[in-house]
Amino acid sequence: MASRLGATAFTVLGAFWLCFVVYARFVIVTLPAEQVHTGTGHFLLPWAVILLVLTLAAVRTTAVLLAAFITTTINVSLLTAGEFVESTTLIRVASGFGFLTAALGLYGAFAGLVNGTWGRHVVPTYPDPGKRLEWLARSKPRPTSVTSSAAENPEFSH
Repeated sequence: MASRLGATAFTVLGAFWLCFVVYARFVIVTLPAEQVHTGTGHFLLPWAVILLVLTLAAVRTTAVLLAAFITTTINVSLLTAGEFVESTTLIRVASGFGFLTAALGLYGAFAGLVNGTWGRHVVPTYPDPGKRLEWLARSKPRPTSVTSSAAENPEFSH
């Protein structure tokens, strides 16, 4: 289940960066200077919404993964708002959330590699922050994620 979230997230974020390159290289240069901020806000807005949906889907994974999605959503949302209102302060605050997202992503990747190699939780990822929402899952177990250990995933148990 979480592998679907991971595949979707990596695909969406990869598409974001590809689209951003096209936007920055070919679209911004055609916009009048006074419309660049608004155009960039319009470009970022749907990505912020998509990230919010992915964040909601990450509630039943691990706290590390959820935190990475939350900070990414805040980052893109603040960038969107900063572009619409032409606020360098909002854009700077958003960049701080971008650095936090990168740190959480690196920690999550490190935890996933170590925990997967050792087959148990050596590096904590704080599983199932959405435990209180378990009743919504209709008796389905918590999905494993990139940061889960091999011992948590019945697919890899021998």
